Amino acid sequence: MAKKRKKKSGAHGKPRGARSTRGSPPGTQSVLVNWFSRPSTSIIIVLVLSLAIYANTLGHEFVWDDNALIVENPLIQSLDSSAILDIFTVGFWEVMGSGGPYYRPLVTLSYAIDHEVFAGRPGGFHLTNVVWNALTCVMVFVFVHLLFGNTMIALATALLFAVHPVHTEAVAWVAGRTDVFAAFWSLVALTTYVLARRSGHHLLLFASLFAFFLSLLSKECAVCVPLLIALMELSPMATIIRPRSDPPARPNMNRSLVSIAYVASYFVVLALYFLLRYHTVGTVTSSHDAYAPGILGVLAVPLSVFAGYVYKLLLPIRLSAEYDAPIPSSLADAPVLIGAVLVVMIGWIAWRYRRTPFLFFGIAVFVIGIAAVLNIVPIGEVSAERFLYFPSLGAALVFGGIFGTALVTKHKTITAKLARRDHTKMTSAALVRFLVILFPIIIVVSVSATVARNAVWRNEITLFANTMERTPNNARAYALFANAALSRGDVDSAIRAYRKALALDPANPNTRNLLAGLYVRQGKLDDALRLVRQALEMSPDDPQFVSNLGSIYLEMGRYAEAEMQFKRALELNPNQLRTHFNLGITLLKQGKAEIGREYFVRALQGGAEFNMANYYLAVTEISMGDSAQARAYARRFLEAYHPDDSYRQTAQSILVGRVAQAQP
Repeated sequence: MAKKRKKKSGAHGKPRGARSTRGSPPGTQSVLVNWFSRPSTSIIIVLVLSLAIYANTLGHEFVWDDNALIVENPLIQSLDSSAILDIFTVGFWEVMGSGGPYYRPLVTLSYAIDHEVFAGRPGGFHLTNVVWNALTCVMVFVFVHLLFGNTMIALATALLFAVHPVHTEAVAWVAGRTDVFAAFWSLVALTTYVLARRSGHHLLLFASLFAFFLSLLSKECAVCVPLLIALMELSPMATIIRPRSDPPARPNMNRSLVSIAYVASYFVVLALYFLLRYHTVGTVTSSHDAYAPGILGVLAVPLSVFAGYVYKLLLPIRLSAEYDAPIPSSLADAPVLIGAVLVVMIGWIAWRYRRTPFLFFGIAVFVIGIAAVLNIVPIGEVSAERFLYFPSLGAALVFGGIFGTALVTKHKTITAKLARRDHTKMTSAALVRFLVILFPIIIVVSVSATVARNAVWRNEITLFANTMERTPNNARAYALFANAALSRGDVDSAIRAYRKALALDPANPNTRNLLAGLYVRQGKLDDALRLVRQALEMSPDDPQFVSNLGSIYLEMGRYAEAEMQFKRALELNPNQLRTHFNLGITLLKQGKAEIGREYFVRALQGGAEFNMANYYLAVTEISMGDSAQARAYARRFLEAYHPDDSYRQTAQSILVGRVAQAQP
């Protein structure tokens, strides 16, 4: 007799095929999996974190180059058609008379927009930087996710990129916007190119080309984009960017021709940019001198800089606003040898893991991106942390791919959702556990370091005090701190810093000249005279040094010698309005009022800064017997001069006709 099969009670068993929910309430696991597997969730995480991490920069002041590019830049004061045309037809620094082979009109235009919207307040400019950086971080996620179809790898990459402390210089410094803009538009160009290749829509290709052009108008380092696009057309990347409907067969002639045509279009845009750049700034590449002669400048300097950049990416400690890559004296210098070893190691890793797309492409982005700023072609700076902004995407992709793979391996239930294209897995459970624990630690530590680094850029005093501490043998760091201290009226601190700068770099004539100016303030005219004469021995035809020598003679009452130096300075540079003003005073002191009048009139072209010229013209006209003209100059002077001192009293007396003769 057959035994009856015992039927399990629903209270003590579970239906056949049901999944275990051990460790989480029913439905919780699937909800979390679905939530984290959505790209929109990752975008929100990246956006919120990248905005929050730089929120403490919104109260910062303008620092360093911000003063020349924003505060003193006449081109950004309005948004009329004439100003916009000027922005696109002059060099980045040319408006301030500094020259330099830089053409970045899109950034200058953004400054003009900020000036209009925020009325010139620094907080608005910093807000723009923070927002554009956040958008760039989001574009990192979008690009990596589109390329590899893996949410975890894209999220890990974007988070590592967003929190890296080396980005502070590019984001917390308004002038660092050039690197943020160039990276953003480069990522837009790369992303739309992948979309264009997969869909075959030519409009997307045109959008990519336009974004590439905008990246070039932001900063010259965007020249690396065509090389990255060319690389994506080669194995192993070609199988990722080609249309998904294509069979995985060997490449045919038509497909190769399409690839060549697509890539060539970017080099056409690059050629057009070079023509525009040459027309505007007079050079295609650079006009800077190499930092070392011969093979040292071409090979040793780039290797030394490369070693420093790798160090800063892997261990971002003791960051500094001043460049600190040493200039090698031979190919056997330690930084050069380390750089050479790193190049070989990175090349071997790229070849060894060439079939792992995120590793191969990440290394390529870093190497190609960093090549533009290694001074293979001199760029005017040995090295700077902001130059790592775009190349760091490559490092973020390499490590983001590793951490993302570990996260997918650890949480197998989300593998199907998150790893649609790259099915890389890790076999070592111990390694997976280690990486899963390490990743949040790196994020938290990096966030803390970035927030702390942001605070250093609050103002010029905090910035350059930190720079002196981090680079104690860098003369320019001390000179920059001295300038900042002087702007706040701290003459004693400025003198100490200039002295230190001079001790570190005694061959710098400008430091001697600046220190001499402070000695004049303190009445140490003999010390000032000695320093300016030394500066002129080093640079005898510098019109500013010559003019400063005349100013010291003027303070000492040596009027004939002062007149001779001022006239020589104007021969070297007739546009020095301060020299015109001082020469007018010198001639007036010698009783040559009629001759001095023309120099005061010329000084008035400087506007309110030279209002004192109105006073001396009033005195001059009185001495020459023209009381009506004297009253006119006195009236103009009093309209802008408010202190109640002897100058105001004399001008008031001239205005009411009580002075027939006035002393200069």
